[in-house]
Amino acid sequence: MEIVLAKVLYGSELPKRSRSNQSGLAIVTKNDVHEYEAFFNKPCIQGNQLSFKTKFFLDDVHIDDGEINPSWQATGQRKDNPHIQIYRWHPIYKEKNLRAGCVAIIRPVDDDEYDFYFYVYKNSNSFKHLERGAQFIKYEFGASKKAIAIKKKLHLTQIKSSRKRSGRSISGENKAIEKHAEDVTEKYLRSKKFKNFKRLGKPYDILCNDHETELRVEVKGTKGMGNKIRLTRNEILHSRGEYPPKHRKNTKVVLSIVNNIKTNLINKKWVAKNGKVAHIDDMYFEEDINKIFKKSKLQPMSFDFKIGKRKKITL
Repeated sequence: MEIVLAKVLYGSELPKRSRSNQSGLAIVTKNDVHEYEAFFNKPCIQGNQLSFKTKFFLDDVHIDDGEINPSWQATGQRKDNPHIQIYRWHPIYKEKNLRAGCVAIIRPVDDDEYDFYFYVYKNSNSFKHLERGAQFIKYEFGASKKAIAIKKKLHLTQIKSSRKRSGRSISGENKAIEKHAEDVTEKYLRSKKFKNFKRLGKPYDILCNDHETELRVEVKGTKGMGNKIRLTRNEILHSRGEYPPKHRKNTKVVLSIVNNIKTNLINKKWVAKNGKVAHIDDMYFEEDINKIFKKSKLQPMSFDFKIGKRKKITL
């Protein structure tokens, strides 16, 4: 069970149908300032504009990346009674027809790329019993269990311990998704008469062949549609033949995307199922990333790759 911050949304906290992309969560802290400072790892300083890299989900499916900015403010004339206005939780929610009564969950994570995960649940029995307003809860993602409200005050050690648990949980789910995506891809390739399968992991996932082609396959699995996936620098360089092992004359590098994977936490172990190969095609990029960033101090380690609406399955 992880400690997260939950908020039943009011209509005023949802994205407005206006030019503004802002939407916010108002959390009145009263005398619980130190708990929120520990949760956000940010001191209570009015006007502090520090933002955190955040991964956004709708009903457990990743839909985009963005940021949240917990901004401390005073309520009315009482400067000793601050509240937090969490905003910049992304304009994409304008498109999702969210209504009052949805539940927002903020999850502090130990993740190389993100500070928080931000979930919005449209209809979930797991949160039906929550009170209106912000509250700390214990929740086990993927286990289909009801959230448990926390009555006692939190301590910094509890928050840190929860972050570590979330890191292990996220890692376990990601590994289950990756392995299942490789299994689905291998089954598809076997139907196309490829054989001699080997799982490698880096700098590509699967090696196989038929009577004339050595196929190197980079596999990406996702719980969403798979229109956008993350590729590492070395994965891109290998696809261009600029990172070992060297390509042979008959080498072909392809990208396979398995989408709509479902996950469940069963007996504290993540299990992935379902999903299908939505995209499999040559993995080659005209952009020479070594050349692009040759004179720059900026050296990205990963890139977002957008597939677009038209999927390709060419094998």
